[in-house]
Amino acid sequence: MISSTELASLCGVSQGTVDRALHNRAGVSAKTREKILAVAEEHGYRPNLVASELIQGESTIVGVILPSLRAAFFTDVVQAIQDRLRQDGLRVHVAVAASAQEEQEAVADFAGRRCRAVLLVPPQSSAAALTQVAKGHTVIALINKLQARGVQSIVPDERSTGVDAVAYLYSMGHRNIMHLTYVHTSWAVQERLTGYEHGMKSHNLLPHVQHVDLAVLDNASQMLEDCVRYDGVTAFFCHNDWLALCTIRVLQAAGIRVPEDVSIMGVDGQAYFADLYPDMCTMAYPRLAVAENVARCIQGKRAVAGKPRCTIMSGSSVQNIQ
Repeated sequence: MISSTELASLCGVSQGTVDRALHNRAGVSAKTREKILAVAEEHGYRPNLVASELIQGESTIVGVILPSLRAAFFTDVVQAIQDRLRQDGLRVHVAVAASAQEEQEAVADFAGRRCRAVLLVPPQSSAAALTQVAKGHTVIALINKLQARGVQSIVPDERSTGVDAVAYLYSMGHRNIMHLTYVHTSWAVQERLTGYEHGMKSHNLLPHVQHVDLAVLDNASQMLEDCVRYDGVTAFFCHNDWLALCTIRVLQAAGIRVPEDVSIMGVDGQAYFADLYPDMCTMAYPRLAVAENVARCIQGKRAVAGKPRCTIMSGSSVQNIQ
């Protein structure tokens, strides 16, 4: 592979002419451009994108910071964003940050490289720390809303997720609906919980909430069994599909059938979980709408009016008991 200097020498032109030819800019004759492109292909020339972006003063890279790569949900959202940004000639680079310090370092690193934008999933860092880094840079919070000056949050209307889930289960005849959620208190967890409580109260039903630690989910089997057999729970609304699948496994191990004995509803609508449990009743996360709003934000445009919402994907893990 040759450098741009060597390419210019082989073609008998200046580096400026090579740059104009490779980027299809004016000031180069058609004959010279064809010659430069032919020599570049013959010698396997690849442009130095970093150098080109430094010269042009604009990067084509969007940095994405995730707390983990183990959650398929995160990668699904990033895939949708990558597919959309590719239409604008932008490339996604992913970094993993498992702590607040790692996240702040990753944000600073992407900002220092003058990336077009930095996307992250809070809440790892404090709002104050991200506000400082966001000065002069486009920083976008995904999945969990973040109140930080200079940081724009692009998230669905998560409260409506809880409300709509209860409304659907109510329409299927369920009146004793338990919400299974996580012990941690992220924005999305709290919003879905609040929506569930509002939905239950709007139907004059008593909310029942159980916080689950996935690390000890197997030890929760007796709790879930007691809920179904003694508390009369007919449906579980789970925070996401992963928790729904774990709950199905625990219940079935206890001899409780889904949906004959109890109905299960999740959230996310991922293809990965559909392969594991095709009959899952879930709510599809609005990945495409989020991706579109990310693209618009990077372009400096207003987001599409109205927050995107999760939508019901009916499945036989919820039984109509009317």
